[in-house]
Amino acid sequence: MPTLSSTLSYATAALLLLVSLHLLLLRFLARLRRCAPFPPAAPARDVLRRGLKKKECPEHADVVVVGAGPGGLAAAIFLGRQGKRVLVLEQHDRVGGGLHTFEEEGFEFDTGFHYCGELNEGKELRCIVDSVTGGNVQWSHLEDCPVDPGVYDELQVPGEAPYLVRAGRQAWMEGLRSRFPDEKDQTALDAYFNDCKTVGETFLLHAIWRSIPIAWVRRVLRPIMAEPQLKLSTLNAGKRLNELAGHNPHLMACLTYLSLGCTGVTPNNISFGVVTGLHNHFGEGAAYVLCT
Repeated sequence: MPTLSSTLSYATAALLLLVSLHLLLLRFLARLRRCAPFPPAAPARDVLRRGLKKKECPEHADVVVVGAGPGGLAAAIFLGRQGKRVLVLEQHDRVGGGLHTFEEEGFEFDTGFHYCGELNEGKELRCIVDSVTGGNVQWSHLEDCPVDPGVYDELQVPGEAPYLVRAGRQAWMEGLRSRFPDEKDQTALDAYFNDCKTVGETFLLHAIWRSIPIAWVRRVLRPIMAEPQLKLSTLNAGKRLNELAGHNPHLMACLTYLSLGCTGVTPNNISFGVVTGLHNHFGEGAAYVLCT
C-alpha cells in the first residue's frame, strides 16, 4: 500500500502538472491575442513630459499600465522586453511618481523618495534597478559618511541622547540591546527580532503565492505559502507593538520611526508586516541616488 508521504508526493506532482498546463494554455492564448505594433510616437523635446492627445493613443494594447511611477514604469519595461505592446497612462504632466523632486530657494526637495535599502551590490533590488536602468544609476550609501561611519540614521528623542542607527542587521540588533539593557526590554526585542526574521523569510514565498493567477491553486497553497506571512502582516502594528514595548515609549519610538517616516502614518494605522518589513529592507543600510 502507498504510504502517506508517497501519496502527498504524487498529489503535489499532479498539482504542479495541472498548474503548468494551465499556464502554458494562458501563454498560448495570449500569443494569439497580441495586438499590432504601435504607430511611432512624435519626437518630443522632453520624453518625460510628453503628452498625447486621445486620438494619438493606440486603440489596442497587450497591457495597459495605469500610473507612471517607478513600479508602473518598471513593469512596463519588463513587459516590453517580452515583446508586449504596453501603453502607460499618467495623469501628471510628467512621469516619475514618488521620484519627483522640486527646487525651492536653491534647495532640492524629494516628494516621496528619500532613501532606499537593499541597494548593496548583489542584492535582489539592486539587480532589478540595474536591469531597468542599464546600470546607469550610481548610489551614495549613507553609512559610508565619514562623520559617523556605519551609521545611516539618527533618532532624536526629547530628553534622551541621540540614538544612532547602524547599518548591518547584527550591528542594528546589538545597538538596540545595548541601548535597552532592561530585562523586559530585552524580552520585547527578542520577540520583535523573531517577528522580523519570520517576515523576511516568508516574504518571497508569499509574493509568489499572490502572483499565482488561478484562484483554486492559491486556496490550496495558502496554508503552506501564505499563512506564516499573513499571520503577521494582518496584525495592527500599534496593537502588536504595544504588546511588546508599550511599557517603554523610547523603545517604541526606536521600533516605529522608520514606518512613520516612510509611510507618514502612525502605527495604529499600518500593518505590523510593513513595520517589520521596513526594518528588513533597511537591514544593511540606506542609499540615495548620486547621479545618472
